[in-house]
Amino acid sequence: MLTGRIVRFDEERGFGFIAQDGGSQEDVFFHIDSLSRGWSSLAIGTRVTFDVMEGQRGLKAYNLHIVDNNGGNESKHAAEAAVAPTVTATEAEEMCDVLTEDELRSEVTERLLQRLPGLTAEQIQLVREDFVALASKHGWIVE
Repeated sequence: MLTGRIVRFDEERGFGFIAQDGGSQEDVFFHIDSLSRGWSSLAIGTRVTFDVMEGQRGLKAYNLHIVDNNGGNESKHAAEAAVAPTVTATEAEEMCDVLTEDELRSEVTERLLQRLPGLTAEQIQLVREDFVALASKHGWIVE
């Protein structure tokens, strides 16, 4: 059996990911059905043991057991907010394009029109505004 910590968990969809102890680069997917007992106490940071197999999209955990909840006492939102960016602004600028809000709107609109020409103007606006809000929240756009 392997050990690790829950690093992401979507309670509504019933799945998440485990970071393996020992520094493996690939997180392991799990579904709540693989838990040996209820998932009501499951939270970010919860220590678990599990077996692993190769799934269609990568590693998949099964026979999942909660070891303790000591690491999972903080709320999911607090744990997610505590994750610091791993790339400095200078490195990020060298790695990718940095767009303004208007440039991002234009890029998203063009892509939606190319890939999904049947979308209505209202649908495009909704998707575009949600995408801009997400990008703004994560600091992916410049003012």
